[in-house]
Amino acid sequence: MSENELYAERSLVMYKLCFATRAKKDVALWSQDVMGRSATAHFREFCEESEGRIVSIPRTEKFIVVIRSSDERRGVLAQCRSGKAGEEGQVVNTATSEVEHQYGRASAPMFQSRVYLWLPPYKAKYALACVEHVNGAAGDTVLLKGFEKHLLGKDVVVQREQVMIAEAMNELASLERIEYRSYLNGPDLEDNVRGAPRGSDYLSITLKHGRANPFPWDWLSSIRQDRRCVREMFGMAGDLVDPDNPNASLHVTVKDHNGAQKTFAVGESLDFPLREVLNPYGSPPLLDGEFVSRCAELCEDAAGRMGREA
Repeated sequence: MSENELYAERSLVMYKLCFATRAKKDVALWSQDVMGRSATAHFREFCEESEGRIVSIPRTEKFIVVIRSSDERRGVLAQCRSGKAGEEGQVVNTATSEVEHQYGRASAPMFQSRVYLWLPPYKAKYALACVEHVNGAAGDTVLLKGFEKHLLGKDVVVQREQVMIAEAMNELASLERIEYRSYLNGPDLEDNVRGAPRGSDYLSITLKHGRANPFPWDWLSSIRQDRRCVREMFGMAGDLVDPDNPNASLHVTVKDHNGAQKTFAVGESLDFPLREVLNPYGSPPLLDGEFVSRCAELCEDAAGRMGREA
């Protein structure tokens, strides 16, 4: 493959940021009025103060440099480079196998990525940050951590959490594991499990598939419709499974088409972290305008689900 065709996949992840004062951490601030300024104004200030200056993340080998920032639609777009030091390495020409450059532990290969911070068009107690995930960079949250440290100097604390989205069944790839948990409370501990150490929380029976032999996909639908069917699925161990036990729960581990796995209690919503491929392998990264437009669309959709107080 020629250099003009060699592009790595880039994807987008999203985080929700909530703001509060250090004195009243349990009282969320409106994102349009964080100590008298909007969250995006604070973010732009942070980016401008950090522009061109390499910043190390405390207690890590990670570094980041803000290249530039700009106001875009309802948010701020930050361009940055980040990477990790601490390893000796070589840059090799993949067409000729020749070493073009060597670097030591004090050097950090840097990769360019983008972060877009967006505010809802109404008063809300959060802002949304879209992060372009780039292989080899210092991580998805490195710029956000720098922003949080910047706000801490203004007595503002930030609560950050990844935005989740409910996966449709047809967007999941496989059923990886089924687990039955029987919680052991009080005297039941000694009565039900002889020799179990004191302080044990629950008895777990887990069913895993063999290599290259996944469970039938319709098992998940069957379990969600009638959990009593797991008796047959567990086979000989089925006698130990009592799905009607009020002190028991069923958990399933599923994998999506991106390879991400997550475990859910049966009855919960199948929520996964929002992740969208921006450019697949072999396709060039989105232009800035395209990136901002896609971020804004995803933010508007997420905000529609969250409302004002989320």
